[in-house]
Amino acid sequence: MASRFLEICAELFAGRKKDRSLPENAASRMQEQLIIGENKLQEAREAFFSTIQGSWDHFTNQNSLPSERLGEITKVSRALAKTARQVTDDLYPYCGMIAARPNTEINRVWRNLHTASQHNLLLY
Repeated sequence: MASRFLEICAELFAGRKKDRSLPENAASRMQEQLIIGENKLQEAREAFFSTIQGSWDHFTNQNSLPSERLGEITKVSRALAKTARQVTDDLYPYCGMIAARPNTEINRVWRNLHTASQHNLLLY
């Protein structure tokens, strides 16, 4: 969901950049924040998938999964959920009023991400 949010942001930002009433420094700032968000999300995703792969490899070799591995999975899962929320929340204000309209895709994706990320397994 966070990846889709970033895709929609890129489309919105490209459109807003063409708007001549938007100051140049604002357009640059939006693009900079998008790149920062993409990088943060990618790093969290890579850590998540690396941990999952390592745990799977351990399980297939040892036919068991120690509690330390489960703890690592929990940690990276929560970190990914937190990063996804932070990245979308950091970019949301740059999206304009369209992001606040409940009938738009970006608003639906934002709401879905926040709903899913509130699960107890991802918070505590």
